[in-house]
Amino acid sequence: MSGDGGKFHVGFPKNRRAFMHHTRETLRQCWKEGIPASFILIDVDHCKTINDSFGHHIGNELLREFAGKVHPRLREGDLFGA
Repeated sequence: MSGDGGKFHVGFPKNRRAFMHHTRETLRQCWKEGIPASFILIDVDHCKTINDSFGHHIGNELLREFAGKVHPRLREGDLFGA
């Protein structure tokens, strides 16, 4: 939950640690307030193969491209980390 009157916000945390922290806090707040929450894990296939074959910079570009496709489809209240 953000500090704007209890509304969720769509966002890209800066790194995995920030994402995990924000996710824990959001789920904790949902539990506390009795708000239903869902968690979806998406596994992008063949990332290791792409990293091994073409380098991590290409794998990172793939993830950025994927995140760019997902982000416009998020709703107010969705948290997304890539």
